[in-house]
Amino acid sequence: MLTLETISDVSRFMALESEWNALAERFQTPLLRHEWFAACLKAFASGKDLAIFAAFEDGRLRAAAPFVIDRGALVPKLAALGHESTEPGGFIYADNAALDLVAQAVLRHGLPVMIPRLRVESPELRALRVNTGSRGVWLMRSGNTATAALPLGCDFKTFESRMARAHRSNIRRRLKLAGNDGPVSFEILSPNEADVHRHLREVYEVEASGWKSRTGTAILNDPRIERFCTEIATWGARAGILRICFMRIGAKAAAAALLLEYAGRLWVLKQGYDERWSACAPGILLAQESIRYACDKGLVAFEFLGAAEKFQTRWPIELTVYSRLRFYPLSLRGLAAFCDDACRLPFNHLKARWRSRSGSLSEFIRPAAKTSVKDP
Repeated sequence: MLTLETISDVSRFMALESEWNALAERFQTPLLRHEWFAACLKAFASGKDLAIFAAFEDGRLRAAAPFVIDRGALVPKLAALGHESTEPGGFIYADNAALDLVAQAVLRHGLPVMIPRLRVESPELRALRVNTGSRGVWLMRSGNTATAALPLGCDFKTFESRMARAHRSNIRRRLKLAGNDGPVSFEILSPNEADVHRHLREVYEVEASGWKSRTGTAILNDPRIERFCTEIATWGARAGILRICFMRIGAKAAAAALLLEYAGRLWVLKQGYDERWSACAPGILLAQESIRYACDKGLVAFEFLGAAEKFQTRWPIELTVYSRLRFYPLSLRGLAAFCDDACRLPFNHLKARWRSRSGSLSEFIRPAAKTSVKDP
């Protein structure tokens, strides 16, 4: 028989690591592992109460919906744990019965709910909608944010043949241009835990050397993001799945990226480049070499993560589309939260537009017409 527990104690959550990861393994993504949420908790949850809705059967974890109670607005709300990372979220579950139980618990809690990126038509979304009843109203903005991925499973020569000739030519031209300033080299490192912090410092400095610093989106602009990336990188190094990539022109790092090699895929956590070499597009050149590495390793996909960007359409990407979800209970608290969010929306929209025009990741960039959309 399934039983429900609302976990508010951090030590209780930490003790579930092995059970959590055994359940998360079926989803084949690092974004749902216990280490991911533990890093989110350390980086982003200061001043917030943990609220993980967990289903158990005979003492075994069968489902979990990770949230925190955020009291930063006029009305407290349940916010998806780690939404500040801007990456897609979700629940872990063994079956639909366990998923339904934790979805019901989220809705019964009585607070407004905020889930920024949940896959369109996902089982989690189905469970939340089916179990809503007369408890409240969901507002969903579907299709306004997507993540790009590259199917691989082939050698690099075959992969390159799938790219448009103009894009292949452009990359060769940019690489030649970069060589005018000095010898071009690429590194893909798998640092151990003892060395990881030395390499991270160089990655952070490269990532902050351009527009990301000006728009306030660089890792070093936000101590929370820096703490989160460092926690994830440290875990990745300890587990042997961290990859730190550099493109160098002479002795200088022109581009850098943090990636995880997990479940047969290469996942891009952070990337950036030094604007001194923007004419040769070092970020694109480094991405191309990272894709070459993934092909050589026989990986099945290259996951860009973040929000899909126009530059990614030079490769044969597929998109996974997500919804932004807000739930407002039918109560005075729900009405107050709705009014508060409605007042904040124009400001948030303008801020996102400004960042988009400054060159940052943008939910407003539309994919190219021929780009396929992955079935949920």
